[in-house]
Amino acid sequence: GREANAANTLRLPAYMTFNAGLRQNFRIDGKPFTLRARVSNIFNQFAWNVTGSGLYFYAAPRTFTLTLTSEL
Repeated sequence: GREANAANTLRLPAYMTFNAGLRQNFRIDGKPFTLRARVSNIFNQFAWNVTGSGLYFYAAPRTFTLTLTSEL
């Protein structure tokens, strides 16, 4: 857990998230490409976070990301 206010009178519970990703390198017309697939917060754990200024926000829900990059 972690303290959630300046007076240390409020404590947020600890939590854990799991992330996973895959990467594939390949060439199209001789040019290198990389395809990445990622899943963040696989089990969709709900939790609260706090910033240094005492602002509360919830942890991001399960998120899927797919990116394609090239070194042209």
